[in-house]
Amino acid sequence: MPGMGSSALDFGAISSALYSQFLILFIGAILLAVLGSWAIKFLGIEGLFAKKFKVGVIDSSVDDYSKTSRAQLLRIAFGVLWVIDGLFQLRPDMPGGFVANVALPVTSGMPTPIASFVDFLLRIWNAQPTKVDITTAFIQIFIGVGLLFLGRSFARKVVLYLSLAWSLFVLVVGNGFGILYQGAGWISGAPGAIVIYGFISVFLIASESGKRWTLSDRALEIFIAAFLVVGGLLQALPYEGYWNKNGLNAMLKTMAQARQPAFFSSVINSYASFAFKSPTVANGILVALTIIGAIAIFIRRPRSVGVAIVALVSLFGWWIGSDFGIFSSTATDFNSGLPLVVVVLSLLLPVSTSKANAKISFAFLPRNFELKVSQGLKSALVRVFGTGVVLSFIVASVALLGPASSQMALVDSSGVAPLPATSAPNFSLTNANGKVVSLASLGGRAIVLTFLDPVCYDTCPLMAQEMKQAVSELGASGKKVAMVAVVANPIFHSIGDVATFNKTEHLNNVSNWYYLTGSDQALAKVWKNYGIQVQVSQVGMVVHTQVQYFIDKAGIERGLLVNTGSSELSGSYVTLIRKELQKLI
Repeated sequence: MPGMGSSALDFGAISSALYSQFLILFIGAILLAVLGSWAIKFLGIEGLFAKKFKVGVIDSSVDDYSKTSRAQLLRIAFGVLWVIDGLFQLRPDMPGGFVANVALPVTSGMPTPIASFVDFLLRIWNAQPTKVDITTAFIQIFIGVGLLFLGRSFARKVVLYLSLAWSLFVLVVGNGFGILYQGAGWISGAPGAIVIYGFISVFLIASESGKRWTLSDRALEIFIAAFLVVGGLLQALPYEGYWNKNGLNAMLKTMAQARQPAFFSSVINSYASFAFKSPTVANGILVALTIIGAIAIFIRRPRSVGVAIVALVSLFGWWIGSDFGIFSSTATDFNSGLPLVVVVLSLLLPVSTSKANAKISFAFLPRNFELKVSQGLKSALVRVFGTGVVLSFIVASVALLGPASSQMALVDSSGVAPLPATSAPNFSLTNANGKVVSLASLGGRAIVLTFLDPVCYDTCPLMAQEMKQAVSELGASGKKVAMVAVVANPIFHSIGDVATFNKTEHLNNVSNWYYLTGSDQALAKVWKNYGIQVQVSQVGMVVHTQVQYFIDKAGIERGLLVNTGSSELSGSYVTLIRKELQKLI
């Protein structure tokens, strides 16, 4: 039964808090790894670490093309993009808004079997939005951290295969295969940024496996050209709706409404107005740009001109159609524009491998401070540094989820609000055994008071169990607490209803549990005195205010806890209730 005032956006507030904590822990983890790596180097024990702390094994008989300038640029750039995308996933509106604003719009064009599978996954998200959102964020951040800090090893290959598998998963669940959703077109990022991420994963896996095609420009050129052609063809399909004045215009206007610098939105609005007045010309320009870009990069001559054209075309689409992909409150990545620019710019780099010896320069030290190291020593340092960062990330993640999970109730409900020191309104009602119990008769004990529906099968049983568990965790001191619940249902409030609830929830033998009921008039008076709203729905269960009052031994109200009915945060609420009762006993 939903509690009044509860919202899916409460989960967003939790993610916001986790986001801040994660940044602190993540930055701290990197600093520790850097300091540790330097300490290893200057203590002269890097050789020991190189031998003892190898992360997996790479077959030295296989040519290593992962050290070409192009492969290193793509690995580092997409490592950064994966990390940023993971942080985007922790945006405040993501847990409550991802399904409605991102996932559902792309399911309409899917084949029925696939749509059913995606619907099943989205139900899991809706059931545990915060946990699933945090998990998806950590997967992406982990991929990025691995690409950035792991040296060439079995571990990095695992990360690359994970990035490929995750790209395929997101392509199906979050992107509708990149082309099957209504409105798919180059201007919306189709066939999808995740296609680029997946291709780069394949490219990097192949480069580490010694595949010579990764040394050629042709594979990248063909991919870029194909990506633009598919996006342009989708943009040209009448089915997608971009040729009529309300199609392209409406999409761009929606983009421009996101909070962003005025200059960015003004450019989008200008093109939207142009699309409204001349939809055929406006959409024709977009289709033509993709074809021009594909031809320019495919014919290869001159190379720099083709790269420049594709970069400009990609930037134009990234701005006008995708609004840079970051201003929406539920944006999960930069869309296709930025990743495609990175890939096309990588064509300008020479295909050259690292030299046997390298120099490590530290920008924050004098220019003449250089440390010459052998390739073997450099590899050992990279391995130790990368392993330290990845392990630190894992430790930071565990450290985050532990303390943060115990504080989630504070974020979800704003915690226990203090109340003016006034006497709690007294009442006399009947328990499940037919005995009259008054609030005053429970004096001398701390009281936690709530209002429950005896026929509820959702949050009311959960709230009762939270109170029971919290008091149980107090140990012997729990006997100094009285748990009181008043019926919050104007239809089902008989003694039999109360007794059935107690038996079902295994509360009938708990000596300090009091579930009380009474006549319509008696219950209505108690509800009024404690500000409880009760509404009978035409469909479904009774809706009522979800609160818990904390009353001290003298009968004085001390605190009020609102919105406690959350299965996802139940353990956190138990901790919160227990700590509040400890103050009163």
